[in-house]
Amino acid sequence: MQDDLTSNNTRFSVRAILITVMALLLVALAAYLLWPRQEKTTAASENPAEEMHDEHSQEGMIEIDDETAELIGLKTEKAVRGEIEETLSTMAKALVAPAGEAVVGSKTDGRATSVFAEPGQNIKAGQTLIIIDSLQVADLRGQLIEAAARLKLAEQNRARVEKIENRAAMIQSKNRLDLAQAGLDRKRRLAELGAASGREVAEAEVEYKNAKAEYEYLSGIQFTREQQQAESEVEQTRAVVARLTTSLAALGADPKGKGGALNITSPISGTVIDRHISIGQAVTAGAELMTIMNLSNVIIEAQLPESQALRVEKGQRLIARLPGLPDRSFEGRVESVGDRVDREKRTVPVRARITNAGAILKHEMAIEASIVTGAGKEGLLVPASAIVDDEGLKVIYVREGERCERRVVTVGIINHQWAEILSGIEEGEEVVTAGAYQIKNFKKGGGEGEHHDDH
Repeated sequence: MQDDLTSNNTRFSVRAILITVMALLLVALAAYLLWPRQEKTTAASENPAEEMHDEHSQEGMIEIDDETAELIGLKTEKAVRGEIEETLSTMAKALVAPAGEAVVGSKTDGRATSVFAEPGQNIKAGQTLIIIDSLQVADLRGQLIEAAARLKLAEQNRARVEKIENRAAMIQSKNRLDLAQAGLDRKRRLAELGAASGREVAEAEVEYKNAKAEYEYLSGIQFTREQQQAESEVEQTRAVVARLTTSLAALGADPKGKGGALNITSPISGTVIDRHISIGQAVTAGAELMTIMNLSNVIIEAQLPESQALRVEKGQRLIARLPGLPDRSFEGRVESVGDRVDREKRTVPVRARITNAGAILKHEMAIEASIVTGAGKEGLLVPASAIVDDEGLKVIYVREGERCERRVVTVGIINHQWAEILSGIEEGEEVVTAGAYQIKNFKKGGGEGEHHDDH
């Protein structure tokens, strides 16, 4: 019996201990759950924004020391208030202007004897690029020399005929006129003295008038038959010279050149892009020998969805940037908005002309284009590079000392340079503008200082 009593006492002691432990645990759990929760609820009811900020601070805070910041190239700027323009951003391409490209070729067959330009070489309009030896050019120049010689002879013959025939006839007629004038004067004096009759005076007057009419007639005649023949020969030969000169000019050959040498020149100033000719190579008419481009001005062409194209008008500013050089921009004005929608892509072409200093933009190069479609407005601004896309959310990292806090923000207008922030940060806060995506990767990888997994 003593053993049973001892066993009962032992079981009672164990049960009492378990009950005591359970009671203590319940008290501790109640204290843990009730007291902190009540404090948080009270704080939340007093300032909901402060509760949200505190929650983000705990969940989105990442430790970034100076060494790591330098390693990832971290940069920051302050959020400021300023003016931002409404823009439409799209991908586009740079195209050489219509008058900025020239394909150089030969208009006749021949063989290249000299080549003076290489790809990448800058050249000027009118500069000789290639010399070709052409049989057609040599033949035309030979005919031109012969025709020029015949023309010279024809002109000399015409001058001789005019000098002999015309002058002889005119001299004889003038002599007869002078003689008739002298006879008339003499008869008039005799009549005054009574030594000549009126009939004699009348006959002298008739003779004078006939001589005068003959002289005036010969003076009005420009050419005799021989003169006409001489003039016709001159005109015909001159026409041959003109035809041969025009034929040579049409081939690009200098009429005063020698032999079959044909100098092929550049019609524009620019840079040699392609070369398809070597010394000694046979050349055929119409073959492309070189391509020249002048990229000092380029056309920016964007294909916009038809709904966006309705927001674009001629004269609006367009800012072009290279994806790899966001700090380098080129500005121009919209010159045209297409009148036809592509049936398959449902897009409208929009083109602008910009000055391409240093020929940085190349033909067919892909670029980022922003078209200013609205007036400026005031707002809280951060550099556009501060915005990070994080699983459908717009996120900004705010730096405070060696800590970066992840903030989900609401974005208004965004253009190539600035983003308007409607909520999520305050004016004057330091936002990360470079290295933000590396910080985002730290977060996903469970980096230092991470307390919560966004996934």
